[in-house]
Amino acid sequence: VSVLNDRIASFSSQKRLVMVYPGSCTVLGESGQPGYYLSAALGGMLAAFEPHRPKNNISISGIDDLAASNLGYFNDDQIDSLSDNGYFVFVQETSGGLPFCVHQVTCAYRDFANTQEFSELSVVNNFDFVSQVFKNSLTPYVGTWNVIPQAFASIASSLDSAILSLRARVVDRIGAPLRDGEIISVEESPSDAGTVVILLNVSLPKVLNKIQITLESQ
Repeated sequence: VSVLNDRIASFSSQKRLVMVYPGSCTVLGESGQPGYYLSAALGGMLAAFEPHRPKNNISISGIDDLAASNLGYFNDDQIDSLSDNGYFVFVQETSGGLPFCVHQVTCAYRDFANTQEFSELSVVNNFDFVSQVFKNSLTPYVGTWNVIPQAFASIASSLDSAILSLRARVVDRIGAPLRDGEIISVEESPSDAGTVVILLNVSLPKVLNKIQITLESQ
């Protein structure tokens, strides 16, 4: 565990790098297959589910078994240590059981555990998704409008529509990809007369990782 944690330490600033563990698995009955099969399975998960859905405890198919993971190799504390240092660790409940992730972290979790926009894969993925939605809503303006007051008003209207659309995509247990959004400013760039600069304040859903309860006896 110490060797693995030392190995990943140099990547702790990489907020969009996901380091999948373990590095070996069994696929279609063939043992000793490289861990990029697990990475491919994770890619399929990202493509299949909503961007803001946490990827914890979701079983993946196509992988028969894991090597050097939790069963007979690392105990729970060691698995937690790997996750805390930035590994996206797959484990199994039983030998031959479907693998799943215990904590969907990026490599940045080691240094940015309290900033989910950097360290929780679903939040990072959702941030990029929301950004793309806003970008797509503004693409029709580029090269077809001039920088005039009507452009500012129309751009703001398009952004408001995108905010409402994102907030309306509510899914059970995970909500919508955007909790709230506010346009702070839409204005001409002071350094480039052909550029419009926009500032948006967004609130993204965060992953519920802990529950604290206090009992008071009266």
